[in-house]
Amino acid sequence: MDDIFRLLSPSDYDILKEAVGKYKYQFLLDTMLNTGMRYSELLRLKVNIESWLRNPKKVTLWFKPKHNLIKLPSEATKTKDYRNVLLTREYSAELNKMIEIAKGLNGKGENNFKVIPFSSYPAMDGNLTRWAEKAGIDEPYNLAIKTMRKTWESWLVTAEKPLIKIMKSQGHTNAIALEHYYNSGFSQDDVDEIKRRVVTWGL
Repeated sequence: MDDIFRLLSPSDYDILKEAVGKYKYQFLLDTMLNTGMRYSELLRLKVNIESWLRNPKKVTLWFKPKHNLIKLPSEATKTKDYRNVLLTREYSAELNKMIEIAKGLNGKGENNFKVIPFSSYPAMDGNLTRWAEKAGIDEPYNLAIKTMRKTWESWLVTAEKPLIKIMKSQGHTNAIALEHYYNSGFSQDDVDEIKRRVVTWGL
């Protein structure tokens, strides 16, 4: 699909997600894809959610379900710039559901529920390879954590979302980083499905 980054078609992603098995890891995969955030940023989001669950009166939750976005403060981003990460309505609703489940469990004294069950970077890379092998995806060792971010960016470009919105949401300072996603080799069926999946992004 791409000489620089491994990109997943919607069907590739679906069989990968199915191979994961457990819902909590399927949701982890959805989070990596549907936020398009860098791994370090996602880890900080995880800490923010867990801190808010422990002390909602003192901690501000970065996730804003009413607006379908995540407000990343400057100290949480690679570029050190404040950023609004735009979400689809569907993923926003799913993240909100997971947080509500965790909030309910915390209220019962059960605080071991992890909304985003991340592991270390090398372990996560290993998981992706293992899941890809199980799913029968070609060249499973070419899958990496960055695959999810790059796949999401390619989907947004393919769906012809405004480049300035993609850049701001993804934390890019210019369009050059997105140019190689044009003509990514997706079939027309893939393009149609991609457009369907991202239709509510940024709305």
